[in-house]
Amino acid sequence: MHERFRKFAERTTTALGTAWAFSAAVVFTVLWGLSGFIFGFSDTWQLTMNTVASIVAFLMVFVIQNTQSRDARAIHLKLDELIRVLDGARLHLVEVEALTDQEMDSLRREFRAIHEKALRDGGIRRIEEDAPPPIDGDRPTSPGEREGGREHEGDGWEGREGEGRT
Repeated sequence: MHERFRKFAERTTTALGTAWAFSAAVVFTVLWGLSGFIFGFSDTWQLTMNTVASIVAFLMVFVIQNTQSRDARAIHLKLDELIRVLDGARLHLVEVEALTDQEMDSLRREFRAIHEKALRDGGIRRIEEDAPPPIDGDRPTSPGEREGGREHEGDGWEGREGEGRT
């Protein structure tokens, strides 16, 4: 039963998370709206759509929750494995998700203090500092060189050649 539901939930969230499913829902909603002219926008007509939408939303909550819970468990297992194989890692963090909220808050404060100390000591650099220097020809160097010579001066656009505006 659990395996069948897992497969159903996975297939359902995959299928319903597509542009096609969204488009079908939009078409259904537009057709329902247009059918209001036929049914005189009656209370029954409105109640039908509200009931269908409520039932679908109610059931989808469980399907989506199942899929997200499974994904979260998989991510935790992958992280647990990475922690396990790293030298110097604290192995008690392997099952950190099982800690109480107070224990997690304590760990969060500890990691925040470690981060702040590393910032003060220069042990952490900003992302911009870690980026490799641009290679000649890699990025336009002046606004006039961007996008085949078109000017973008002062508008904050910093794309690579061939990207962005047309």
